[in-house]
Parts: sequence; structure tokens; C-alpha cells
Amino acid sequence: GSAQASFEGTAHYEEDTFYWQNMPDEDPNDGLKPDRWFWGNTLIQRLPSGSGQSQDEYSTIVDFDIANHLSGDPVSLTVHLQPRTTDESNTLEHHVLIYLNQEVPQNLVADRTWIGLNSYTFTVTLTQAQGLADGPTSWTNSLKIINDSDNFLSEFYLDWFEVRYLDTLRTDDGRVLSFRGNGDAGDQTSRNFLLRNFNERPDVYDITDYPNEVWRVPVDPTVQGYQFRDQSDREYFAAGISGKLLP
Repeated sequence: GSAQASFEGTAHYEEDTFYWQNMPDEDPNDGLKPDRWFWGNTLIQRLPSGSGQSQDEYSTIVDFDIANHLSGDPVSLTVHLQPRTTDESNTLEHHVLIYLNQEVPQNLVADRTWIGLNSYTFTVTLTQAQGLADGPTSWTNSLKIINDSDNFLSEFYLDWFEVRYLDTLRTDDGRVLSFRGNGDAGDQTSRNFLLRNFNERPDVYDITDYPNEVWRVPVDPTVQGYQFRDQSDREYFAAGISGKLLP
């Protein structure tokens, strides 16, 4: 059958640069300690133009990379925000706007509101029509996250965000590639995998059970690259000679 030439890649972005020592526990009965680390300072309400307010007070800009994406296929963005403030009735409304690469109307990818002090996680789709830069190599995109609340009491943190997209089985640097099959856990179906753009024949390892077990997988050269056959639900690491650490 045809070889798997892409997989769903996930890139997680998180920086723990601010610690909120007295952060309330969202669910005291779940037995879990809240994550008190956040990405930078709080974002406060954006004031009208001409107020003299610094952009850094109400917005933050963060970058993410998309490598070897199949152009035209969906890219999803998941964002996790944590309010710092609420009001006595716990109904203070927060409002976030997110722009992709440029703060222009066609690049607005998220316009969301929520209330209270509970964290807020949501997912949106990113497209080329909204300014997404992607393609067969590596592309850097940026997100501008803005507190656009009508309430001057509103403050919230960026905690983390994730980007999910179809990544081709093509190494960026010609040396190494981490990837997985597209099958669900327990899927025993065999599938061909086609690896592209390696400078030399790679060694492929099944790292699904790492660090307990690592298996080397036989690889055959083809006109298009290097191919092997294995189960659909496994995780792999491929490395050419130049991609290995030698003593």
C-alpha cells in the first residue's frame, strides 16, 4: 500500500517566568496542586489609543515554528489562559484577542470572552487566509495576545499554547527526525513509512517503550528516500551518522 508520508505533530510552548504564590486552587478536592508558574507578567485592560499605555502592559507576542507542514491542511492552536482578577460576584468578564503575524482584521484568529477566576482553554484553526506562514521547510509565525476587556479590573496570564499540524516525514537538517505512526494506541495494522531528505541512510529506532526498550527497525533505500514497514501506533527516532552523538 501507499506509504505514510506525514504525521500529526504537536509543538508545546510554555515559559515559566512568573510565580503566583497565593494563587487560589481552582478545585481543592481534586488532589492536584495548581500550576503557579506563568509566562511573563499579567496582561491588563487595553486603554484607548492615545492614553500613553505601553503595548507590553496589555499584550504579549510569542513565536512558534512550523516545520515541513503540508500546506493547505489544518493547523490547530490551543491556548491556556489564567485570570489573575475577578470581582466580588466572580462574574468579571475577560476578553482576549489573538492576531497571527499582523494586527490586522483578516489575521484575527481568536475573539473570546469568559468570566471569573477559572482558567480558560480553547482551540482555534489557523489558515493561510489568516496569514499563516507554512510550507515544505521551517517557518516562524507569531501570535499577538491582547487583553481587550471592557473592565479595568481584568488581568490574566498566558500559561501555555500548543500547535498541532500534519508534519511531513522529512528531516529539516538532513540528520535527525522524531515522528510517530498515525494509528491509535493498540492499532496493530502494518504500514509503510517513507522518510525524506536524509543526507545518508538513517538508523531508525522504535522508541515507544523508551527507556525500558528501544528496537532498531530495518530500513530500505528507495528513489524517494528511505522506507520501512511497521505497526501504525508506534513512535520512532531516525538519525543518520552525522546526527548521532559520538564519544
